Amino acid sequence: MPISSAAGTKLSILGEDVAAPIQQPQQEIERFIALQTERVRSDLKEKQKRQSKRLMAVLERTIVKKLKQKEAEIESIGKVNCALEDRVRSLCIENQIWQNLPRSNEATANALRSNLEQVLAQANKGHGDSKEDACATSENAARLSAVVTGGVGEADAAVSPKNEAGRAGPDF
Repeated sequence: MPISSAAGTKLSILGEDVAAPIQQPQQEIERFIALQTERVRSDLKEKQKRQSKRLMAVLERTIVKKLKQKEAEIESIGKVNCALEDRVRSLCIENQIWQNLPRSNEATANALRSNLEQVLAQANKGHGDSKEDACATSENAARLSAVVTGGVGEADAAVSPKNEAGRAGPDF
């Protein structure tokens, strides 16, 4: 066994001697591969960062563009809203005018009715004796009454500057 142990020792020494030069390039290859792997990893990280930055820039531009569009839309809606508010105010004023018109017409009608009653009372005092005067007075009263109540036709002659007889004013 000593021979075999001596032979084994010689082989092991020879194996180490042969293994060392073979292992050295293998270690260098492993270091090179590790270095290249690290470099590729680093490059990929950088590319990913650049790509993320580009993506963020595109997203930011898109969002800014949409925000500007929305701001323009809000401004446009604000202008339309302002115009509509003005229109509502105008319609409220017009509505108030239309509501006041019947009241004004009623006040005018009441004033005309009062004037008619006064004119009829004066006409009855001045022409109370003859039948012809009474008929003329009642005819004129009917015409004036038609004017006050909104009638047309004969009442137009009573109000016109010259009546059928060619005289100005009503014929009392």
